[in-house]
Amino acid sequence: MDIVIVSTNGYKIRATKAFLKSVGDFDVFSLLDFPSYRLEPVKGDIPEEVAFKKAQQASSTLRMWAIAETSFLIVPALDGLPGKNSSDFAGPNSSDKDNRQKLLRQMTHLSGPVARSAYFECSVVLYSPTGEVHKAQGCCEGYIADAERGSGGFGYDPLFFKYDYNLTFAELTEDLKNRVSHRAKALKKLSEVLSTLSQETLTLRE
Repeated sequence: MDIVIVSTNGYKIRATKAFLKSVGDFDVFSLLDFPSYRLEPVKGDIPEEVAFKKAQQASSTLRMWAIAETSFLIVPALDGLPGKNSSDFAGPNSSDKDNRQKLLRQMTHLSGPVARSAYFECSVVLYSPTGEVHKAQGCCEGYIADAERGSGGFGYDPLFFKYDYNLTFAELTEDLKNRVSHRAKALKKLSEVLSTLSQETLTLRE
C-alpha cells in the first residue's frame, strides 16, 4: 500500500515513516518525493481542520493515501497563543527561531512552571483517494522554559519542557520524543486502522 506523508520536514518524515513501518507493510513517500507538487497553504482554527485540508489536497492530487499532521502550541496565560499561528507566530515567512524569540518576549512577565504552562495539541488525518477519512488527536502537557535549551527537534522544541523528564523536547533523544510526544500519541491511535489497511492490501496481493 502506497502512502504519502504530507510534509517536507525531515524530522516529521522520519518519525511518521518509522511509525508506519512498525504497524504495517507500506511503501512510504513524502512530499520530497514529488518535487513538482506544491501543497497550497492552508489555515484553520483547530489542528484537525488544517490536517484534514492538507491530507485531502495531497491525496486528491497524488492519487494515493495521505497522512497529514498539524500541531498547535497553546499557552493559556497568553489566551491560547500561539495557537493557530504557531507556524508563523512572528509573521509571514518567520523562522522557527523568530517564533521562539517572540514567544519568550511575550512571556517575560511570567515565572515558574504553573504560570508558564503550555501544551501541544495535535491532529493526524489519514485520507484516501476515494474520500475515506480517519482522524486522531494527541496532547502533550508541559511548560515554556525561560531560554532555549537543547539542539534537537524543531519548532518550539527548545522551549517546551516535557513534564516528568525535566528536559525540553530538544534535549530528549529523537527516539524518546517519538514515543512520548503529542504526535506519537495521535499516530498511535491510528495503529489499528493502519494495520487493518495493510492486511487488506496484502490479502489482495495473494
